Amino acid sequence: MDTYYQVKLHWAKFLPKTDMMGTIDPFCVITSETSKGVVRFQTKCFPNNYHPKFKTTFVIPSKHANPNFGVEIRDKDDKIIMTTSESAARGVIQGTGTLYKTVIPLQQVSGQKVFKENGCLCVSVGKLWTYQGLKQYLLSTRPAGLVVDDKSMTLITPLAQQEVGFANHLALGFHFEPSQEIDIKVFELQPLAQQGKMLEIVIAKPGLKYKVKRELFKAPKQIGNLTTYAESKLDDLPFYYPLDQVQIYLSTVQPVVNQALDGIATKYGWQGTLSYQKAKTTLRNIFCDDKEEAVYFNEPYSFIKVDWDKNDVDMSHWLKQSAAQQGYVVDMFHHAGMKKDINVFSKPKKVGNDVAVMRVVLDDLPRPMYLKDLFVCVLKRQQVFTCPITRIVAMK
Repeated sequence: MDTYYQVKLHWAKFLPKTDMMGTIDPFCVITSETSKGVVRFQTKCFPNNYHPKFKTTFVIPSKHANPNFGVEIRDKDDKIIMTTSESAARGVIQGTGTLYKTVIPLQQVSGQKVFKENGCLCVSVGKLWTYQGLKQYLLSTRPAGLVVDDKSMTLITPLAQQEVGFANHLALGFHFEPSQEIDIKVFELQPLAQQGKMLEIVIAKPGLKYKVKRELFKAPKQIGNLTTYAESKLDDLPFYYPLDQVQIYLSTVQPVVNQALDGIATKYGWQGTLSYQKAKTTLRNIFCDDKEEAVYFNEPYSFIKVDWDKNDVDMSHWLKQSAAQQGYVVDMFHHAGMKKDINVFSKPKKVGNDVAVMRVVLDDLPRPMYLKDLFVCVLKRQQVFTCPITRIVAMK
């Protein structure tokens, strides 16, 4: 069975002259040995360019566990100009789930005029996660309780207590999408909130924007042989994403604020049902955003945003950077158990004269919206246990 790799060609520099006019019209060719023979991929041609910026990505199969892709720079007449050594080509493969960027040297084919500098190629390569590959790995390493759904390309494995610290009621899931993206899910096999615990699934690398969706099920949901109460999902990661950056955080938490939104909104002057224009003129001590038709309530640890759309309302709870630095986290939920999005910003977002680092969003609430049905929480983390995904899934 072939293994698939994502190969990004960024640029080449210091290519040699190839004709009497002293020009070169290069393109890059990558070849790979697959179970069906040798396949070839190539970029477009870059006329008269010694330093082409390829900016091209391929998904390339290989039948070898440690592939050696053939990499060549060719001229427009398909004549080979420069190649890479075998050791350089092998050196860019780092293992499943890692997209590794490097600059590799190019070797000149004899007879070409060269610059004083040595030619080089910038390339990123990452082994793609595949459903079949992960399925085989989990069947061989974690068969107990494994849920396999070939139709939806979903795999779920229960987690042991030693893997996730002070709770043994979690399961880790992977859902593969046709769009070459993967959702990583953590299921609660018992309601953690009732135990004073909070589950987060995060990207540990600073500066990366990512999206988490969280749903508390109205009634326990049966998935295979597992009874689940809630799902946290890291949404739409590319197959090649470095999984050592994906971590599960499990915390004991102490509630600081746990209040229905109508009690908070009342102190700003909210009464009855308001439109944006009426809220803007009647509420006090708020920050207004005319472009989005939204108002913000400024609370000690957070902002609460009310955003009017044409036919519905979006509510969100934003954590201030100062509160995050002290170990606080925010939540928001509807009494009917609606789905929520959790957005962690790649860099802090300015709100009025302050900044926020993440938000919990309840989208498209129908009108009329009753604030008594919405609850706002601020929690202080106590004991925290961190579990990298690669502690559970360590494919190579």
